[in-house]
Parts: sequence; C-alpha cells; structure tokens
Amino acid sequence: KDGVIENTLVDLKQMHIKFGQNPFDAQLQVKNLKDFPIKAALKGKLNLADINKMIPMEGLTMAGILEIDAKADGKYDSVRSIIPAMDLAVILKDGVITTAELSKPLEQLNVNLQVHNKSGLLKDTKIAVEQMDFSLDGQPFEASVNLENPENFKWDANVKGQIDLEKIFQIYPVEGVAAKGIINADLQSAGTMADVEAKRYRKLSTKGEVSVANFEYDYPEMGKTFSIAKANTTFSERAINLKELEGKAGETSYTLKGKLNNYLGFFLNGENLTGDLTAN
Repeated sequence: KDGVIENTLVDLKQMHIKFGQNPFDAQLQVKNLKDFPIKAALKGKLNLADINKMIPMEGLTMAGILEIDAKADGKYDSVRSIIPAMDLAVILKDGVITTAELSKPLEQLNVNLQVHNKSGLLKDTKIAVEQMDFSLDGQPFEASVNLENPENFKWDANVKGQIDLEKIFQIYPVEGVAAKGIINADLQSAGTMADVEAKRYRKLSTKGEVSVANFEYDYPEMGKTFSIAKANTTFSERAINLKELEGKAGETSYTLKGKLNNYLGFFLNGENLTGDLTAN
C-alpha cells in the first residue's frame, strides 16, 4: 500500500489443478519482505505418465506415482538461524525412467523423503531419506540417509547394491571421463561434523565391504588404460583392508594387498596416509 518494497504482501489464497484424475492444491502467504513470515501448504499426487502426455520431452519417458505433502509456517532469518517450522513428505512409488542414452530403463524406483522442523530453529531440522532404491538392468541398489542439525550435521547412512559404471555414465556423462566396471557395495557410516573437524575419526562409525570387477578407466593425459580385474576391500573407521587387487596400468600387470590407515583423515583433512602394502 505504501510503495515500500519490504512491505509487499504475497497472498496466493488458492491454487487447484487436476493432472488427469489427480488433484494438486497449494497456498502461499508471505506477509513482508523484511523477516519473511511465511505460511505455505502444498499437497497433491502426480501420475508421471500423465505429465509425459501433457509435456512430452524428447528421449525421456517417466512413470510412477509421486505424492507431495508439505506445510511451512514461520519466519526466515539466516543471521539468527531461524527457518519456518515445516513438515515435508515426498514419496515416489514404482517409478520408471527411460532415456535415449540408456539401453535399459531405470525401474522399481522408490523414494521416501521426510523433512521435519517443529521449533523453527535450524539446528532442530531432521532430514530422512527413509528409502531410495531402484533397479537398472536387473541390478538392485538401495540407500537410506538420516541427517540432523545442519549447524553440526549428524548423519547415519547405508548403501547397498551393485553399480554398473558404464550405465551410470550413460545417464550422467562427464566430459573427458570414460570408465566402466561393476562395483558391489555394502557400507554404513554414522557420525557428526564436530567429530570430523576435531579429528576424532574413531568416533565416525564406518564399516562395510566394496568389491570391484572388470573396471577400466581411460587416462588420455597418460595415454594409458588403467584396469582392475578384481578387488575386494573391507572398511572400518580406522583402516581400509585391501584383501586382493589385480589390475593393469597400460601393459603392466600388478597385484596389491595390505592395509591403509587414517584414510578418513587423509580424505577429510589432508593428513598423512599410512599403510603396509605388498605389491607384485
């Protein structure tokens, strides 16, 4: 009313859309542009196959049911680490994604994402990817991640499945990188950023196994192809235990076995990597 931009009121009282037979509703109110008091709601269901029909995208087809239910109420102040209290749920069931780059579709894609904050304080935010699994050409992959307190992230993550690097790079090509191979992983990790920054690596619960088969990586700058016929490793928070590794660098073949210590300190803070390896 007074022409001062900070006093602008945005009030979307109602938005209702039907995508096929599925309703989608939203409301949004922002009372001013100073401390951003926000009240918002979004709820709906989308059949991704219907979206494909309405908005065709060349080389891309999708299927599956996507449900969204989100509410937010409160102020946003980045200086005081205040955000709106919120409840957000995003669920995708029986998703299928087919692209021109992929010979096989990404199938059985299921995602369950939850974000909650009851107090409006940033430190009380909880983010949970309770389910994220898919199958690519019959190869299953599943993961879950729980995050708390963005001011000092606490995490608990699990990854299990098989990854075909050649197919991944078909979906997400990286210029100048050509790699292929099969990676089997079963890993768990939990900890806090405070322990990372304080170099308390033994408090970072890390365990699991990773195996690699028929890996190849072309390194144009050296004019060589690096390959790993097979590799088996186990992880703890203290060390990587390399049970076996057979590979080639160009025409030079080699085998490795042994242990690498302080790998978390090396990757996270640039500390010395120590170990005991036998190479042939």
